[in-house]
Amino acid sequence: MKMAGAKVVATLFSLDPVMGALIGALALTDSLPAPVQVGMGLIVSAGSVATWRAETLPVSPMPTSTDRP
Repeated sequence: MKMAGAKVVATLFSLDPVMGALIGALALTDSLPAPVQVGMGLIVSAGSVATWRAETLPVSPMPTSTDRP
């Protein structure tokens, strides 16, 4: 996780429920209802937007213990 970076790891973790549902549906040869598919699309969209916004927003430096007055 340290090598990948926080943005990549957070995006992958947010996709875990989607991947679990897809693998479960494929393994059990089951179909996913429309509301579940819409929810999965919203999760993927939110992860994509969050990653995109994280790349465009400026990053402020982390305070260190020597920065205290």
